[in-house]
Amino acid sequence: MLAHPMDDAHARIDAENQLILRLNEAMSYRKTKEMRDLIAEYRKLDPADTDASQAGYTVIADCIDHPGDVSLAAAHQFYDVQRHSPLRRFVRRICFENSN
Repeated sequence: MLAHPMDDAHARIDAENQLILRLNEAMSYRKTKEMRDLIAEYRKLDPADTDASQAGYTVIADCIDHPGDVSLAAAHQFYDVQRHSPLRRFVRRICFENSN
């Protein structure tokens, strides 16, 4: 069986998946500078942010860098509104529970 050809759509999906992988790794090690650089790269790749992933990673980075009422309020807003997001579990762990 032949693999799918690498067209523009597949290349874009692959680039996004690689970015998400790198973002998740940076998040695991609490490397917020790296996270913010990758979020900026993600914004260039997907300016619309239709699934709010960039917003979610930004909320998480803010919770790590600036814990407090402001970042917690943004985290609650993301958690309450973006019910479909797989990042909700990380928002809960990092922002609400302040754990790994």
